[in-house]
Amino acid sequence: MTQENDFIQNLVNDNTGWKPLPLTRGVLLGWLIGGFALVSILMAFSFSGFRDGFFAELQQSPQFLIEIVGASIVCSILAALGLMLSVPGSLATYQYPRMKVFIPLSLGFLGAYLVYACIHPALTPSMEGKRSYCLYEALVYGLLLSGVYFRMLLKRVALYPTGAAIAGGIASALIPAILMQLGCMYDPYHALAFHYGPALALGAIGYGVARFVLSKR
Repeated sequence: MTQENDFIQNLVNDNTGWKPLPLTRGVLLGWLIGGFALVSILMAFSFSGFRDGFFAELQQSPQFLIEIVGASIVCSILAALGLMLSVPGSLATYQYPRMKVFIPLSLGFLGAYLVYACIHPALTPSMEGKRSYCLYEALVYGLLLSGVYFRMLLKRVALYPTGAAIAGGIASALIPAILMQLGCMYDPYHALAFHYGPALALGAIGYGVARFVLSKR
């Protein structure tokens, strides 16, 4: 019995352990707040800044306000799910078959609302505030944020890497898309193609990261 106790004690003494990861909630809030702040600063000091009067537009048009708030909520849901699916022991990890439905549901809600906006615009479409390179800006900012997000996934054990990486990639694209709605011209068709369109590319990149990087660990 003494030998067994000594053996166990030696194992405990030799075990240095792993440094615990930060709580998912803190990491999520840091990424979201930091992402919105970083893209806002980059947009404010590059090209034409934000569209004049966008704050008044948010106050005057409930539909436009709902779009911005709704897209922000969808972005937060996707970012949260991506991290939860990469943390062993989280509620979402063990209930993935039920939780994964939130990914298409949230995207379906946002897509339906954007299509509705094409039929019934929240504001009068105009060229005011048009940014000549909004598509490339949205892609670059999205790639920057997704790089940080994928780095966070690499520090975790992604039991469902495809869902986690795709959700994170789309969430990364939604941050610049939301801010482009405030900084670029308002036109629902333009927004659908040039502001929200990069989400498809970032989702595809997320799939590639999951298949060729996360799944190989």
